[in-house]
Amino acid sequence: MFHDYDHDPVGEALVSMLQERFITPHHSALMAFVLSEEQQFAKLNGDRRPVREDIRVSRRRFAGYDAVIEHERNGETGRVDVFYTNDQGTLAVIGSWRTVPCRFKVDFVYGHAVVKHGTVIEWWLVHKHGRYRVSPLDAEEMAKTLLYRVFRSLDYDPALLRDRSLKLAGTTAAAALLICAPGAAAVSGATATATAVGRLGQAFGAMNLGRVLGESAQHGREVVKNAIMAHQALMLECVVGRLRAFDKLAAEARASGKPIPDDHLYTHDLVPGYSVTARFTQTPGEFTVHYSGDDGVPFGNNQGTVEFHNHQLTSWWFLSGKKRLKLV
Repeated sequence: MFHDYDHDPVGEALVSMLQERFITPHHSALMAFVLSEEQQFAKLNGDRRPVREDIRVSRRRFAGYDAVIEHERNGETGRVDVFYTNDQGTLAVIGSWRTVPCRFKVDFVYGHAVVKHGTVIEWWLVHKHGRYRVSPLDAEEMAKTLLYRVFRSLDYDPALLRDRSLKLAGTTAAAALLICAPGAAAVSGATATATAVGRLGQAFGAMNLGRVLGESAQHGREVVKNAIMAHQALMLECVVGRLRAFDKLAAEARASGKPIPDDHLYTHDLVPGYSVTARFTQTPGEFTVHYSGDDGVPFGNNQGTVEFHNHQLTSWWFLSGKKRLKLV
């Protein structure tokens, strides 16, 4: 699209506008937030080593985003991770009379930035459909990806999926996941399923899904399959637990005749290697889970998006490096 960047005035204009209208102000807001939180953390923690766990992770808001900030992830001094969700919709439309008909939207639902000693070293935004991500650290590549979507359907692009994703039919444990149906008995069944899959995952051992996918050419099908199952087991235990707790909250709200407090529609958990954010709605069984983390690989920043409708898991994407894995 921007094959010859030096002779592409439209491409230059789009990248320039992307920087001006979104990346620069967004980066400024992010860094102001991180600096403020670092100062507060240093004041409360002092010189304690290890750091105080009760203040290491906290939920905040910045520039209109719900955010979870984690200090010194994996014990790394000077590291700050910011995980945040966007429910404001489209944040910017990039285009003008100079670029018509080339225009694109900046429209993401989840972000993960890694700041180390005051510098952003990793920064990813996950598109609202959870199928791909972009990095504001590379404005040109981000513009190419967003503009590509203007000319393509938001449905799957088979050619792109063949090149950049991996799908292993029969390894998604979809039957087990879809047991999450309404009602206490069904939730109990879902919990039992998650526990059983959890035991299965433990039997496989602690397998690094991001690394296995990155080295998939070096591993047999069974190794990749086992890594996927172990990863699903890890996430299911967290997700099903949250679903059960939220269904109880929804039942209490119905009994009282009052809506669920907005603050309770957003939850956060830490599981080994990942930060997990669940966003519920006032409609029982309608919620989305986003997660991100290094999965044992420094600054690997693997991301996942899990969607539930009517208590049934309808979509699960895992994004790692240049590969996309459709789990469900």
